[in-house]
Amino acid sequence: MSSPVNPNPAAAAGEVRIDAEPRPLPRHIAIEGPIGVGKTTLARRLALQLQYPLLLEPAAENPFLDRFYLQGRRHALPTQLFFLLVSPEQHPSLHLRWLAHLAVLLKNPLFRQNLLAAETADDVLAVLDAEEEARSADSQSDQR
Repeated sequence: MSSPVNPNPAAAAGEVRIDAEPRPLPRHIAIEGPIGVGKTTLARRLALQLQYPLLLEPAAENPFLDRFYLQGRRHALPTQLFFLLVSPEQHPSLHLRWLAHLAVLLKNPLFRQNLLAAETADDVLAVLDAEEEARSADSQSDQR
C-alpha cells in the first residue's frame, strides 16, 4: 500500500503547522484524561519539544487514588488535595513557589469569587491568567 501524498511541504519536512499566523506559546500546558491513554508520554514529548519543565503528578504515591477509582466522588477531594500539595520530584522548588504565589492570590476576595465560579479547567486558567495580567499591569504602573 502506498502512502498518501502530502501537499503541505512543512508537514513533509516533519513540521506541523496548525495555522498560518505564529502565536506565542502558553505559559503552562496541562494534560488530563483517563488512565492509560498516553498523558505522560504526551507530556514528556511536549516538554522536550517546547523546552518546558516537566511536572508529573506523583500518582504512585497518592494513597487516595485507588479509593477514588473504586468509589469516585467520595474520595475526590483528598485525591486532588494530595496532588496539589505534594511536590513533584522533578521540580520541587517550582511547585512550592507556585503554592506560595497561589496563597497570595487567594487573599484577594474577587479572585477567590471568580475561582469558585469557574466551572471548567479552562475557566480556572482564564481566572489565573486574568489575575496575573492585572498584577503585571499594576506592577508596571507602580514602577512609573
